[in-house]
Amino acid sequence: MGVARNAYCLGSEATTVSDRKRKRMESNRESARRSRMRKQKQLEDLLGQASQLQGANKKLLNVIKSVQEKHFAVVADNAALRAQILELTKRLWSLNCARGRGGSQWDRAGHPQGAGDGDEAMAVALPR
Repeated sequence: MGVARNAYCLGSEATTVSDRKRKRMESNRESARRSRMRKQKQLEDLLGQASQLQGANKKLLNVIKSVQEKHFAVVADNAALRAQILELTKRLWSLNCARGRGGSQWDRAGHPQGAGDGDEAMAVALPR
């Protein structure tokens, strides 16, 4: 009877090992499935985030383009106004020279000597 008992034990041991192996395989499959699902969700989240960032980037590029256009317009207006100031300052000094109130000296940049920011030149042109 001892031999039969050993054979039974070996058979049940083999079944136990087989059952453990099967359970481990099922557990591994389930773990792999969860891992794939997690990775799929991460991928979807990243794709959504990338799409959102691309939209935000496009909006920022439009804002930058608009600001640059406004900047160039302001720079052009500023240049035109500076040229107008220079021309008017020269006219004012010419009139003052013709009336005997100002000097006729000009610096190399074309600005009247003695004229600061233009306020002094305007003050000279006012009637006394």
